[in-house]
Amino acid sequence: MSKAQESFDDYWKSYARAFSHPFQTDGLLSDFVTNPAITGAYAEAYARSTINSMLSDRFRVSTGAVIRACDKMRDLRKVPQCDVIVWDPS
Repeated sequence: MSKAQESFDDYWKSYARAFSHPFQTDGLLSDFVTNPAITGAYAEAYARSTINSMLSDRFRVSTGAVIRACDKMRDLRKVPQCDVIVWDPS
């Protein structure tokens, strides 16, 4: 591997570590919080916050479900939750 490629790889590894820290904290929370819904909610909230900071003010970031008219016709009993929904309020 060339020196330039090594430097490039090191840069992106450092970048990934910086952004993944709160997700690793999710594992640390599990040392004293046993409910995975709580630790998962923390990681999801951080992901939404990070995505929101990268978008223009035009967009919103939420969690929820996308309900379609065809869900009833398909006999869908439960609408799947979406951890991240990016939408335009206009």
